[in-house]
Amino acid sequence: MIQKTRIVWLIVLSLLAVWGGTIVSLWNGPFLDADRYAEARYANRLMESAGAGETVSLREESALAYWSCYPDVAQDAYFGREGPLNLLGAREHFDRHGRGEGRIWPMTEDDCRTAESVQ
Repeated sequence: MIQKTRIVWLIVLSLLAVWGGTIVSLWNGPFLDADRYAEARYANRLMESAGAGETVSLREESALAYWSCYPDVAQDAYFGREGPLNLLGAREHFDRHGRGEGRIWPMTEDDCRTAESVQ
């Protein structure tokens, strides 16, 4: 009887330890913290672009050119220069809204000038 009680307690304590570890992981993870979620998403997007062969310096040049072409986006609280997405804000805006609005994704500021002269 004592042996069965010890086994039951061992199982109960093990389950409590696993449950507690899960709660601590969730509490400290990106799911319950908006800032950590934004940081994790930012890091994932950087890794995706690196996997596609796009360097951070190329991404920066393109983002700066996009903001230069479209000052309204540059001033936006979410997609702009000071937004939480940082350099990814420009590309995120283009993917969500800009393409549908007929905007271009420039590689340099010259691309923006060329597109303006065509319109």
